[in-house]
Amino acid sequence: MVAKERDPNTADSRFVLRPNRSLSWGATKWFFAGSCLLYACIAVFFLAMGAWPILPFAGLEVIVLGAGLYVSALRGKVCEVINVTGDTIEVQSGTLGKMRSYRFPRFWTRVSLRADEWYPSRLTISVHGRGLELGRFLNEEERLELAQELTRAVAPTLWVP
Repeated sequence: MVAKERDPNTADSRFVLRPNRSLSWGATKWFFAGSCLLYACIAVFFLAMGAWPILPFAGLEVIVLGAGLYVSALRGKVCEVINVTGDTIEVQSGTLGKMRSYRFPRFWTRVSLRADEWYPSRLTISVHGRGLELGRFLNEEERLELAQELTRAVAPTLWVP
């Protein structure tokens, strides 16, 4: 998901990139609690039937489900913010607690989108041979649209007297 802001009076732009999340943290906790209840009912049913070996596997299944939901929720909190202001491009990426910041000179920066037949495309912003990949979590359509918008935003504006 890409949120764009552009100042009409200046050439400044701001892009906020976040992965698509189908569940909020609260909904994830409710889903996990409901799944635990369902697994517990199934395990108790089989325990009453005499199939006690199902208990450790049901517990293991709940642990794996909880770990998967937790990792998915953590990856959903990744955020990238691209600020194009004046002669600087600043990229901040990471989660809320651990943000990294990168600065690029606007007039020497190149935006490129490399597409491959078998792999997802890669959107990079680079200067003097050093680059940074942006929007790994975006789908192809969002990445292509971001590449076009970012190329327009990064392009130097001509000064007309």
